[in-house]
Amino acid sequence: MLYKYSAPNKFGCSTWLIEISNELSILINETNNSYLIEMQEKGFFKRKTFASFNTTLDFEGMLKLAFDKLYEELLRNPKYKWGEQQKKNKLNQTLNLYNEKYATKSKINMSHFDSSSSEYWLLESFQALQKGENENARVFAEKAVELDSLNMDANFLYLTTLIKRIENTSFHKLKTNLDKANNIAKMLRQRKRDGELTSRQEQKLYELQEELHNFWEYVESKRLDSENERFLI
Repeated sequence: MLYKYSAPNKFGCSTWLIEISNELSILINETNNSYLIEMQEKGFFKRKTFASFNTTLDFEGMLKLAFDKLYEELLRNPKYKWGEQQKKNKLNQTLNLYNEKYATKSKINMSHFDSSSSEYWLLESFQALQKGENENARVFAEKAVELDSLNMDANFLYLTTLIKRIENTSFHKLKTNLDKANNIAKMLRQRKRDGELTSRQEQKLYELQEELHNFWEYVESKRLDSENERFLI
């Protein structure tokens, strides 16, 4: 079960608690640019921390990393038996609860945004991406960037949508998306060199560049398939 404390923590941000079992829990303290994670077990009077770390990943990435680290810790402790499948099931339950109870709250705020604003289309893109509507998400993110090219959140989301794999489409379409993605990544790298990105954005850029490389390999495989088809005709 995932809980969000009503009172802000000492950093003025949110605190989250994930109950793994009656004995184990994960405490998450959010700061302005990172998450502080503590893995805790039941003590005589209060829970005690047996491992901790911090990360600048986004919330979903942080949760996945927290569960991986907890799993590694428990493997070294014969007191606990927590298998790989149990970890996956609990992580999926937590992610689903977060998306249902907390992440989707932005939907109720759409009427507060002007449809001619970059923020409006950024939210539309984010919600479409959550639903798995990748093409709509790409179109909406592109609109957000067109309205405000300096909106870094919109640029990051646009890059994310561009490097999503598209089945049953032409090589030309994939190559167009790849070229656009390379241009955005180049711009974001320059922003990083100029010190204009937050630490969390820098981490996100690192992750997206790995995904961009994987997308390039995917596009190359489609190019070879296309050339082989022409050769066989």
